[in-house]
Amino acid sequence: MDRSPEAYHSTSGFEHAAFYSEDVFAVVGNRSTVLWIFRDADGLQQASFKSVSDANYRLTGVHMVSETEALIVSDEGVLFHTENRGASWKDFQLSESALRGILFFDDQNGFIYGDDGLLLQTNNGGDDWNEIQSDTGNDWNSALLVNENFAILAGDAGTIARTDNAGADWQFDVVNSDYNLLDLAIFDDTIYTLERSFYNSDTFETTYTMYSAGIGLDSNFEPAYSHTGQTAWSRIVAVTDTHFVIEDYNLISLCSGIQQLAIAEIQEGSQELLIGELIELDAYVGSYIPVPSDEHSFLVVGSWGYLGMYDTAAHSAKALVVRDYTDLYEEIICSFLIWSLRNRTGY
Repeated sequence: MDRSPEAYHSTSGFEHAAFYSEDVFAVVGNRSTVLWIFRDADGLQQASFKSVSDANYRLTGVHMVSETEALIVSDEGVLFHTENRGASWKDFQLSESALRGILFFDDQNGFIYGDDGLLLQTNNGGDDWNEIQSDTGNDWNSALLVNENFAILAGDAGTIARTDNAGADWQFDVVNSDYNLLDLAIFDDTIYTLERSFYNSDTFETTYTMYSAGIGLDSNFEPAYSHTGQTAWSRIVAVTDTHFVIEDYNLISLCSGIQQLAIAEIQEGSQELLIGELIELDAYVGSYIPVPSDEHSFLVVGSWGYLGMYDTAAHSAKALVVRDYTDLYEEIICSFLIWSLRNRTGY
């Protein structure tokens, strides 16, 4: 699968993040980099950059076990584990295929997904991992944890995997084998998946289709909404307090290095998404992560070390930090990041 910024997500900077609490989270990305946000013994919020290895790994997913412990996956098939906030690391070669994400149902049961149909399962908190056998060799692109029992994965060639018993059993299906499924979101008890349908070289337009399904193993995905334009969508984020679905896409002049968030309104009785407000970002988006205990906010991570906060109520994005990959700026950037987080309420 083409994983260029134009087609899918950022290839530099931050890839993903995970919260342990509203004040404690980790952000991972290229160059083996981990940004750890935490509170010290005096209760003051701190930020520190760590590296999982001297080698240059692209870190693609993270799970926070506690305030000081995390599991991180990479595109080289390596799992990294720290119990002391990145002071030291253990690494485990789980596969030759790239690992794309890690999610846990509870303290003990979780899964890792990756390229070539790779799906790994643990039932002892990540001490051991077993491969789930399936007939698919397609890359997994996204996973959605709906509740403590139900999860769903979306991948290339329209491939879907679902479980309703915290990963004890998995059911595999195909939505549309002609095209790749890029992302998943849940809105109003309905699961949506985004498909990049086709590109018209004459008009420079790409058509995207959103499929919807209910929660359950036997709920079929059906076409729900579509949009055609000069865009390169890759993410969907459902906003539960309005009737909007947030899409992000790149400007056609990709050399500008600017990405926009498009607010796409779901029109009742219509299969066309109405594109409304556009918000510019100074980066290609890697992931959106909901902020705990704040239904209106998403942490946005992306290329060039971009870290920002998106307020769905105000429909605005606020950059927290853009990291320069040099030690010279690290102390200044950490100070600015802490100041931004402490003043996050004023969008």
